[in-house]
Amino acid sequence: MKIFKAFFMVMRKYTYNFTMYMGIFCGVLFGGVLPNAGGDVAAEYVSPKVDYALLDEDGSALSKGLASYLEEKHVLKEVRTFDPEVLRDDLYSRYIGGAVVLRTGFEDAFLGKDTQDYISVYDIPDNNYAIVFSNAIQEYLSYVRGLTDSGMSVGDAAQIAKEELSRSVEVSFLDDGSGATGYSKAYYFYLYMPWILVLMIVVALTPVLVRLDEERIRKRIYASPYKFTKMNGEIYLAMIVVGIAVCAVLFILSKMLLPGYDNTGLYVMNMLSMMLVALSITFFFSKFVKSDMVISLVGNLVSLGMAFLSGMFVPQSVMSESILSVAHFLPTYWYVRAAEAINSYKPGNLSSVLVPIGIEILFAVALFGAGLYAAKVKRVKN
Repeated sequence: MKIFKAFFMVMRKYTYNFTMYMGIFCGVLFGGVLPNAGGDVAAEYVSPKVDYALLDEDGSALSKGLASYLEEKHVLKEVRTFDPEVLRDDLYSRYIGGAVVLRTGFEDAFLGKDTQDYISVYDIPDNNYAIVFSNAIQEYLSYVRGLTDSGMSVGDAAQIAKEELSRSVEVSFLDDGSGATGYSKAYYFYLYMPWILVLMIVVALTPVLVRLDEERIRKRIYASPYKFTKMNGEIYLAMIVVGIAVCAVLFILSKMLLPGYDNTGLYVMNMLSMMLVALSITFFFSKFVKSDMVISLVGNLVSLGMAFLSGMFVPQSVMSESILSVAHFLPTYWYVRAAEAINSYKPGNLSSVLVPIGIEILFAVALFGAGLYAAKVKRVKN
């Protein structure tokens, strides 16, 4: 096991880089991805309520109707004063998300189709909640405008507009037979795992393999009684040990921060399969790349390319058939398929999980075989 030991002797020099990449990706995953993942899918389709302030100086049927409609849709709050400077302070501090002032003569100006000087709307620039609030005002006034233009009185139009715009529509989610209409945080944690594993392992381990493949070291190994298959077998075994250690760290962190999720064993099985794929990709590319800049470029290109094409960053359900046809030839596509099957797993449907995982392992074997072939060709030439 001399090559096995030599691998870790070389790797000591790259421990800092490896630890740095692990820390970066754990920070991205636990600090950026998971806090915004999971939750109730149905809640994503509920219109947000905005805290707002309103001053009605007109007291007309239209202004009262608009005030009543906004109070039903959003949350009315009291403010100290409606002075523009003070309102901007309240908006900046997020005490309110919007404010509207309806001045005397608003209804008459509305009928004259020129309300610019009679309504002032204050909101937070480039804020999605502010857009919802402003759109609610415009939607209500446009509805009333349509009714009054048809000959209806302002009072009747204001009442009908409120009733019609307040109607809600019942929404139901299609069930694909799995009984799942959403995804858990555990699903999102493991969904992004290929991106992390491939990039981290390629960037962190390729320099170690390149160092072992230096001419001076390579010739000493070739001169020894070590067989070609035994040498590469020990190298890959050492890589597997590192890969298992990485997966173990990520698994422990997931159990600490995401306790109580189901199908842990299946998620780990899928992660370990992708770990083998990442190791095989690293072993293959180490036979061709040399400089650190190229290693980083290849790692980012491969990991991000497979992530975008396979359904990690963009759901497979919204991807075109042509892209999915190409994605079938990527191991990460099958990883995502397995993750989705695990998320909706029911006893007796194990094949939906094992088949994609098996295909991932076949990819790992094929890539490792290609790496061995490249190494053998290189040995013959030298």
